[in-house]
Amino acid sequence: MNQMNRIKLLLLAVFTIGISLTISAKHKNRQRAKIDTGLRVSIKLSDPKPEIKLPPKPTRNPDSILYWKPDLNFTWDEFWGKPDIKKQLSAYTSWGIILSPHPDPATGAPATVSSVFYKYKSWKNPKKPLTTALLIHEKVHFNIAELYARKMRKAFSQVGSGGSGYEINTIYQQLLAEMNKMQVDYDKETDNSKQEDRQREWNMKISTMMSELSLFGSK
Repeated sequence: MNQMNRIKLLLLAVFTIGISLTISAKHKNRQRAKIDTGLRVSIKLSDPKPEIKLPPKPTRNPDSILYWKPDLNFTWDEFWGKPDIKKQLSAYTSWGIILSPHPDPATGAPATVSSVFYKYKSWKNPKKPLTTALLIHEKVHFNIAELYARKMRKAFSQVGSGGSGYEINTIYQQLLAEMNKMQVDYDKETDNSKQEDRQREWNMKISTMMSELSLFGSK
């Protein structure tokens, strides 16, 4: 092997060792970094847990829910919600039926039924005319809820105190579906009170149906 080849070999060896040392150093640095990270995590985990203070649960004003009753004075003041202008409606009524697992002493039903109007979800559009005819239209929505509450009370009383939860829930779901359909049909047929003749027909129809179930009405 001549002198030139020896020099080349020596340089190659030095270069290879240099690469090996660099890789080894980088590998050690990575190991050190992992160890450091592990130490930091372990220190944090060993710290006492900080005291977490949750904000108090919001309580809804009980007056924000209106229960149906015969002498109810229903006005635009009951509409507390923020109007949804995108819906292009003059007003929006939020109604519902609350089912409580407590026996109804008045009917002997195994559950208590209440028809309600949610003030905080119902709203009026200040940019639209709020007429008496429209208010009557919205009130009939509430009356339809009461009508189906009476239907439920009657059905529950026929089941009696020995009725199972399954029976009660089946009746509830069936009548709830019927009520929702009627609410939609009511809006379509009256065009939200714009069809005056149809509105009068619906007013009479719901009033008559409620009278037929007066024994099961809200007190």
